[in-house]
Formats: sequence, structure tokens, C-alpha cells
Amino acid sequence: MGVSMSDIKQRIQKALQAAIQIDGGPVTDDEDFFDGRLELDSIDVLEIVIAIKKEFKIDLKLKTDDKEGVFRNLRQLQELVESRMAEAA
Repeated sequence: MGVSMSDIKQRIQKALQAAIQIDGGPVTDDEDFFDGRLELDSIDVLEIVIAIKKEFKIDLKLKTDDKEGVFRNLRQLQELVESRMAEAA
């Protein structure tokens, strides 16, 4: 039995909370990581990548200079995680 998209999203939310301080409730699907209330920086992105790697046992293989092009919100991060999980299967 595979992991549902809902389970993946919950685990990503858990990893985000573990990696960075998020005020004002959970992150929504399309909430921009780099603008608005979150305003994440490169250190935050690194902490998220490490937390995701720990939670899912996958490698996101990100480069610092393309972080904003890879994922800007929860939906894009979830798509990336699902893609890496499929590659690892």
C-alpha cells in the first residue's frame, strides 16, 4: 500500500514545523515561502531540505542558486517530494 497525498502533505507540514518557526497556523498550499508572512531565506530553505530528507529518507538534490525555482510553496514542495519518492521506489 502506498502513501497517500494527504499523508505526504501532513508529513511535510510536520517537517516544516520542525525546521522553522511558523507563526499564524499551518502553511497553505499556495502560500509563498519567500514573500508574505513566511519570508524564508536560504538558511530556512536548507533547514527545510534537511528536515524533508530526514522525514522521507530522500535527497532533494537542490542547488542554492535554484532554490526559488524548485519550490516556492507547499504544493510545489509536495510535488518535488512525490517525484523524488517515485524515483526512489
